[in-house]
Amino acid sequence: MKMSTDWLQPYEALYREDFASYDELCDSFEWKFPDTFNAAEYLCDRWSNDEERVALIYEDRTTSTKGEITFRQLRQTTNQLANYLEDQGVGLGDRIAVNTAQKIETVVAHLGIWKTGAVSVPLSVLYGPDAIEYRLSDSAAVLGIVDDANVETYRRVTESNDSIRGTLVVGEAELEGDEARFWEAVADYSTEYDPVKIDPEETMLILYSSGTTGPPKGIVQPHRCVIGHLPGAITHVYNCEIADDDIIWIPSEWAWGASISNMFSALFFGRPILAYETGEGFDAKEAFRAIEEYRVTILWTVPSALRMMRRVDDPASRFDLESVRIVGSGGESLAASVQNWAAKTFDANVHEVYGLSEAFNFIIGDCTAYNKTRPGWFGYELPGHEVAILDSASHEELAVNEEGEIAIRRDDPTLFKEYLNQPKKTADAFSDGWFLTGDIAMQNEEDLFTFCGRKDDLIISSGYRIGPEEIEESLMSHDAIAEAGVIGVPDEERGEIPKAFIVLNEGYEPTDQLKSKIQSYVKENLALYEYPRQIEFTDDLPRTTSGKVKRPVLRSWDGTA
Repeated sequence: MKMSTDWLQPYEALYREDFASYDELCDSFEWKFPDTFNAAEYLCDRWSNDEERVALIYEDRTTSTKGEITFRQLRQTTNQLANYLEDQGVGLGDRIAVNTAQKIETVVAHLGIWKTGAVSVPLSVLYGPDAIEYRLSDSAAVLGIVDDANVETYRRVTESNDSIRGTLVVGEAELEGDEARFWEAVADYSTEYDPVKIDPEETMLILYSSGTTGPPKGIVQPHRCVIGHLPGAITHVYNCEIADDDIIWIPSEWAWGASISNMFSALFFGRPILAYETGEGFDAKEAFRAIEEYRVTILWTVPSALRMMRRVDDPASRFDLESVRIVGSGGESLAASVQNWAAKTFDANVHEVYGLSEAFNFIIGDCTAYNKTRPGWFGYELPGHEVAILDSASHEELAVNEEGEIAIRRDDPTLFKEYLNQPKKTADAFSDGWFLTGDIAMQNEEDLFTFCGRKDDLIISSGYRIGPEEIEESLMSHDAIAEAGVIGVPDEERGEIPKAFIVLNEGYEPTDQLKSKIQSYVKENLALYEYPRQIEFTDDLPRTTSGKVKRPVLRSWDGTA
């Protein structure tokens, strides 16, 4: 398949050329973009002439299936889906929800959607009905692709949703209404399709990220974000070497921005990704087995997963881990003890990174091809990015070793276009040419960054970014609850967990049984990772004069301020 690739030269130079230093590497890099860019062509179709090149290696324990899919097969199946979607009236800019697990269909769905010029909206399989309902409504999704494990929750929402006009079900669940089985629906469509030629600025996907004020934000990312991710992927994920035998595995669920960006950077380089679905969540011992069996070379995961793996007794003597050359980690701070354990256990370089969905995804990180890691510091500016530490109030740039807000230059190619349907929040996120992340960090005289905290009250639990207001709203819809305030508290396994301070309505007693019922209620309505793992009953909540919960006071009550 012929397509112009001249613009790729500065990206390929990052791993094909030797530089005297990391500074020289960064100074040599210059952004380039093609006039038209459909991400699916570069992630899939351009590799399909090689009949043997593997795109996905998969094991799905929910269906007892395992195997491989080549780029040629991936091109054909995504073309079939694209033809099906067009037949359903899907066109440029239409939104399609993807509510599936770590399965083949997830990759096929995104690529097939993008080929038509439509927009994918990844949704966590852990979402409850409230979370799904809000995101489907806010995005005005016209179709849904849903895993059978979550189809009942999805149905509860779409019964009253006016925009959804069809659903593809992944798996063997009995069908209802206008639902169709994923593979059966696309089977009779042509395996030929010409991806829509579009401007790199056209919207590709909408990622939902919880905030602390108001509803979750739909982060609108264009096709160019795939290109914007490349310098960080080459240096941080692959350590400036795209090896012939590279296989990447991202155990975190595939609705997360970091997972999506890592998956598609692998496909961009024509390297396979491992899809490993157990249907039962992350299992540390099984993770070691998967690494051994599939000869994973790049393991990219969240610190909480590494902490769980650390509890497995002497894994280096029980599993063959020699294939791993890079362990990447992000989503929350990586403790020095965990970083040192991972380096020793895998005998590999461990890279920490800072990123966020608004920047799809890596901005600061380690690259041990040129720099040594330093536990407690998460690396340097990655090539092509300009980062500053600003005073949170004045937005003036601070000197070294001063704590301030991480800001990214506004014209950075990784940055999102807007917060969907929220123009004020979009405007508020930028100031004097900078995007304000809300995260607090410090940069030293060696240009290394360290994380200090968050400007807002976002909770990061096992890599998930959780907005306390969404949990509070769910809690206060419970009959027993009059008021609720939520904060994040430290947790050894997950980094942080949500804790709720609750004022009860008259007639309810603060019992352990009620705590369990409240937790179950939130689990059923939001994502499983969002329910308050700790609950404390109180007679009153501290509030500002405008009625907002004073979360710093709640943290002082908990002893975490």
